[in-house]
Amino acid sequence: MYQTSIASRQDWPEVLRFLERRLLENAWVIWCVHDALEHPQKGGRAVVCRSHGQVVAAAYISPQTFRGPGHHSLHMDATDTDAVGAVLETLTGGIVVEAQLFTPETKGYFDSLPGAERREEDLYFTVSADDFRPVESEEVRELTRADDGLFGGCEQRPDWEHLAEHTRVFAILRDGRVASWAQLGFMAPPAVVVPRVGAPIGLYTETPYRRQGFARRVVSHITERTLSEGHRPIYWTEPENIASQRLCKSLGYRLYAQKVFYVWRKPAEG
Repeated sequence: MYQTSIASRQDWPEVLRFLERRLLENAWVIWCVHDALEHPQKGGRAVVCRSHGQVVAAAYISPQTFRGPGHHSLHMDATDTDAVGAVLETLTGGIVVEAQLFTPETKGYFDSLPGAERREEDLYFTVSADDFRPVESEEVRELTRADDGLFGGCEQRPDWEHLAEHTRVFAILRDGRVASWAQLGFMAPPAVVVPRVGAPIGLYTETPYRRQGFARRVVSHITERTLSEGHRPIYWTEPENIASQRLCKSLGYRLYAQKVFYVWRKPAEG
């Protein structure tokens, strides 16, 4: 027997414990569910499914009006395919579901749905403190908005105005300006979950400084910071970006998941 309902703040501790059991796969779900509970006015909603009093699925569902009427995004995890089905039963018939999924149970359910379109997307890697193989990175500096002048003449620079809260910027300098840089972004606010999941985001090396190992040093430094502060590092890249995969693997990262994107129209009711 599955019982599905809109989650409330009172459900949060139990939902968090459920999602934390696969922390790396569910980091984005944790962020989204927490945001829905704290800011319901944004329009997204958190759904929880229980069986015999225990949480067996948690999901974040949000309208995507910019994609057209009736489009909804879905992020979720579940213990089995029946729990996935119970969550989808809460959706209105005729809507288009755009699901971004990481876990076998959720993927398995969508793979069985008639008419569901599947697209394999980014590969996700992680590394433990024991497996991490750092490289020399003492020259990597943490930058703030006050250092924006160091990006003068660069091909890319941080969007300081819209930088996500708690995001940090690290860079290697050459010839008085930034040669290679990346942001360290966390997948949940500080008070939500410990350890947090951190990732290098927007890794970029200026054209004159490529093939000199700068990007590897920046990622190594960000990974070391993440691990030393007690958090869990992840690294994601496109399946076709072999160079990026080699970079993270050289530091000890291992593949743990692949994101799969599904588009499915729920049959109209009646």
